Amino acid sequence: SGLLGPALGWRMPFVLIAAPSMVLGVAGVWLLPEPRRGATEDALQRKFRGAGGQFTYEERISVGKAAAIFAVPSNLLIFLQAIAGCLPWGVVYTFLNDYLSQQLRLSVPHATVVVTALNIGASLGALAGGFVGQWVYSRERREGGGSGVGSLTCLMGSSTLLATLPL
Repeated sequence: SGLLGPALGWRMPFVLIAAPSMVLGVAGVWLLPEPRRGATEDALQRKFRGAGGQFTYEERISVGKAAAIFAVPSNLLIFLQAIAGCLPWGVVYTFLNDYLSQQLRLSVPHATVVVTALNIGASLGALAGGFVGQWVYSRERREGGGSGVGSLTCLMGSSTLLATLPL
């Protein structure tokens, strides 16, 4: 909205983003087949290989089952940490554009480009981290080096430390 808003008004960028999303969502529902539950889980297929054909399950999640996730202390700790960790990033993404344009006197389009670059970098970093993390985990499991948790913990810690260095 920072790039198109000055020319088209603040509402039009939201329409320009929402309209294709709605079209793609409806097209996805109509055109993409829903996979059978469990059909792509290798471990499940290996477990029920003798059952004749592919095994699928019909069990559904319920409110009770979802609430039981929070009964495990480590799960509760992870969720609380994620909530506390995501709030600052939400504030940054929400107010950085205003800060850059009002306090640092960047034009709104220039401030928008800075925030967009930050978003692209965060997205690419998350993708790269996921690929590297999966590679480390799979390599350790394949070589019999344990669960892969030790290396993943070192990877996460080192990537966080490297993020503090200037570019």
